[in-house]
Amino acid sequence: MLEVLVSVALVSLLSLSLIQGGVFLQRESKHAEQSLLVLHHMENYLEYARIRTIAGTAIDSQWPGLEELSVDMSLSSSKQTSSVGVSGTKLEVAASWVNPWGQPESVAISTWVAFH
Repeated sequence: MLEVLVSVALVSLLSLSLIQGGVFLQRESKHAEQSLLVLHHMENYLEYARIRTIAGTAIDSQWPGLEELSVDMSLSSSKQTSSVGVSGTKLEVAASWVNPWGQPESVAISTWVAFH
């Protein structure tokens, strides 16, 4: 009788561990999927801004965001001159959102466009 109770307890603990592990893996894969989606969107926006800067045209201040994640994206640009005298523009795209677990997430990427 004692052996059966110990066996049931061990099977219950292992089952609970498997369920917790599955939930953890699902949560982390959803987080990775969201992060990659936002990063891909940001890279597209940065490339758009880079091309507009090179072409000398105005950059649209409103870039369509990811509605399902309600991502707030912003673009900043500043004229700069490097230490060797090359002038250019630094572009930075920042994004912030709240993940499904209510935690704030944010990321920023930047590039520098040089002019001769």
